[in-house]
Amino acid sequence: MVKKFLILTALFGTLIPGKAQGGSQYIHKGLIAARGALCYGKMFDLKANNIYLDGNVEYYLDNKVSLRGDGYLFMNSFNGNKPLKIHHSLFAGPLYHFKTNISFDPYIGLQPGINLGEAVNATLGTPSYNTQILIAPPEEMEMVATPLISPIIGFNFYGTKWFHIWCNLRYIQGRFLDNYNSASLSEFRVSFGLGFNIR
Repeated sequence: MVKKFLILTALFGTLIPGKAQGGSQYIHKGLIAARGALCYGKMFDLKANNIYLDGNVEYYLDNKVSLRGDGYLFMNSFNGNKPLKIHHSLFAGPLYHFKTNISFDPYIGLQPGINLGEAVNATLGTPSYNTQILIAPPEEMEMVATPLISPIIGFNFYGTKWFHIWCNLRYIQGRFLDNYNSASLSEFRVSFGLGFNIR
């Protein structure tokens, strides 16, 4: 997968117009970008491998700071372990962009977020107080919202007036808590794909 991504990056680089390599930074105030891709997630404590639909929209306040909102639609878990039936999340916050003189646009950021989740059953993570003293859990677990915090690092590579490729790595920290379960949502996610931009 990494090899294919590097090949795609090299091919896309041939599309860069001459003026993009002329010593000026590509990004600027007012640039709008939107992106979508499949995302892979690795949950550490819950030992799950997840697939998401990932989409984000970004507005550049200037050539160093942008505001971005990200959404992750949980598709499924694979490799035999599915602790969560529902596991969607939203993030929003500023990104800091490092100055370059080409179309390469590296960035870092820290985004707060929220997770909408539902456990598959009452044996997820550490049993909560109700599970230890009470009754059998219901057949349908409750859906709960969990606050999240997420550092993010990545880059965009603007190749034409309308398109770019992008890649980002994100770490997520939060704690899922319903009436029967308590579990860390710590997860590493990676996304890359094609984006669209309006100069």
